[in-house]
Amino acid sequence: MTIRFLTDSIETAKGFDASFTSIIASPSKTSPPASICTNGWFHDKYEKYCYKYFANGGIWEQNLQNCGNLGAQLLTIHDGQQESDVIEFIRDMQGTTTSDVWIGLTKVDGSWQWSDGTAVDYLAFLPGSAAGNCAAIRTFTSPEGWLAKDCNTALPYICYHISPSFSVK
Repeated sequence: MTIRFLTDSIETAKGFDASFTSIIASPSKTSPPASICTNGWFHDKYEKYCYKYFANGGIWEQNLQNCGNLGAQLLTIHDGQQESDVIEFIRDMQGTTTSDVWIGLTKVDGSWQWSDGTAVDYLAFLPGSAAGNCAAIRTFTSPEGWLAKDCNTALPYICYHISPSFSVK
């Protein structure tokens, strides 16, 4: 606030009279925290990854491109805990429907590689399932596990990306 006194230099007087009105601004309401993942995506329990399940999938290569168009990757799985979490997520998404689901693992020159370039540090193939060059996860049998399938089979798929709110602590 600035106060400025002006005089016409004719009147001489001591002191002055002033009045003012004060306005107390109420504190602004804080907005709720931003969602961890955007609409339609679901985060894992560590809030590190966002996942989206697509029931109407296509062949492996097409699904890989669809994920890329969303700024995401086909699902990668790097340990047993993540696999358990993913199996639970798939079961929640599929309900009573049972279908294998593409993951981002493919065979290149005879070796399995993740489509996002991360290290293949965990594999969970079911016995006798080495018939194809692309991998899918099966959640409706016991035990659950991965299958090597023909890449030209149309299957549901899961895309993932790192959560925007995730930071290494």
